[in-house]
Amino acid sequence: MVFETTATPARVLLAAGALLLALASGCAVQDDATFGVGGNPYDVGGDDDDTGGGDDTGEVDNPDAPVITAFSAEITDYGQTGLVLLLVISFSDANDDVDGGKLNVSVLEEGREEPVSNSVDIGGDYAWIDSDGDINMAFEDIDTSATYSVTVSVEDQAGNVSAEATDSTAD
Repeated sequence: MVFETTATPARVLLAAGALLLALASGCAVQDDATFGVGGNPYDVGGDDDDTGGGDDTGEVDNPDAPVITAFSAEITDYGQTGLVLLLVISFSDANDDVDGGKLNVSVLEEGREEPVSNSVDIGGDYAWIDSDGDINMAFEDIDTSATYSVTVSVEDQAGNVSAEATDSTAD
């Protein structure tokens, strides 16, 4: 079941506050010990760097895992809120249990060495499912002249995790 929710200014402000606090402190916000353990999550090393959940092609070998079908990260005008970094994730899920799952997000701002990573509840204050059935997340008070590289994965209620998808705000 998909619940229609909209991005209220309070939701955008909460997401922005979490990102700004993490960026200002220079360390990753984390809900889970798998985030912020050091190293570069964009480093594609040998077989010893395998994080599991898929094969070397980026495909997830779990048929119950959600599938990200499209992902965009863009700086856009969000009405009264102003310019935001908006993430929109289209997905399919055979078990229809993404609402109530987790959105795993890693944001790397141009000029920084380490991304800010977090896992947030889908259907909570930071990530919501819109009327089109897409997952949305918006960050306010961002440096609109910076380029952001964003990597996401979707985890359903049963703990099945999609393959990662990456997009950048670069033109």
